[in-house]
Amino acid sequence: MPYCSHCGAQLPDGAPACPQCAATRPGPIVREAAADKPGGGLPVLAFLFPVVGFALWYAWRQPTPLRARSVRRAAVAGAIVGAIAYVVAFVVYLAVIAAAMKKLS
Repeated sequence: MPYCSHCGAQLPDGAPACPQCAATRPGPIVREAAADKPGGGLPVLAFLFPVVGFALWYAWRQPTPLRARSVRRAAVAGAIVGAIAYVVAFVVYLAVIAAAMKKLS
């Protein structure tokens, strides 16, 4: 089945443009490659280290759009979870400092 070379969505045969992103097909149709499958261990790496995930997404967005999209989703989720954890840790830190200051006074 053909895939869009711009966004990676499946294309109906003979479609002049991608139904997902409306990109026309000026070049050859990209067929699904064995290496372009979402999942695996790389999204886990991208979740734990979002900077690595964004770098992989940038490098893979043209040659393997399905794998790039799964890595980007994991990197965004990892960045959001990391930011929330940082805020929670900071609030707990401030609560501990406030309790210690109250105990001293």
